[in-house]
Amino acid sequence: MCFSETIVKLNVGGSVFETWKSTLTKQDGFFKTLIETNVPVKKDTSDCYFIDRSPKYFETVLNYMRSGVTVLPDSEKELQELKKEAEFYLLEHLVDLCEPIKNKIRTYGSSHELLQIIASTNKPVVVINYLIHNNDIIFVPKEFQFSEFIEKNREYLEIYFQPMNKREPWPIDLTNKLILTPEPLWSFRIYNITHPCCDFFKDLPSLQKKIGDVLNDE
Repeated sequence: MCFSETIVKLNVGGSVFETWKSTLTKQDGFFKTLIETNVPVKKDTSDCYFIDRSPKYFETVLNYMRSGVTVLPDSEKELQELKKEAEFYLLEHLVDLCEPIKNKIRTYGSSHELLQIIASTNKPVVVINYLIHNNDIIFVPKEFQFSEFIEKNREYLEIYFQPMNKREPWPIDLTNKLILTPEPLWSFRIYNITHPCCDFFKDLPSLQKKIGDVLNDE
């Protein structure tokens, strides 16, 4: 960071925040327009840009503008409140991050539908099989943040989730050998690549690494 970088002060609903000018212009949206154009700007008595919004989620918004990621609230109510702020600041990607996870998870109803999905895209298609028993999810991999995983990979992958009943046989690999595992693990399959694969994973880092290794071999 250059030491000649300009510091900008913002008064958001009575709370003052300070950040680099480059942070505010990094993302397209409200602040980039505010800083880089000649639109009339209201300032307070301390020469801070005055933004007539609640400061409750502004630290979260500011963290997003710094790095493109941020920690989202746990509750649906707070997530929707943050979404309203993201909409005001015209941060489209943050708005998408605030969408309920149920609106992001995609499934398919039959093998025929999966075939249509594979045929309709040039991207690798990843199908994640999750374990169920009596219609309940019985195991969730460690560190598995669904929304973060989908957002991180959606530009490069088509991601779908499908249930796998634990009473059924484990997936069979492409050599027709039964894959056995002593502990409950989710599995994934990748299609639309030269050598389709199937494997198990126990946490998000191992899933991300295995998918990366497969795609790097293409």
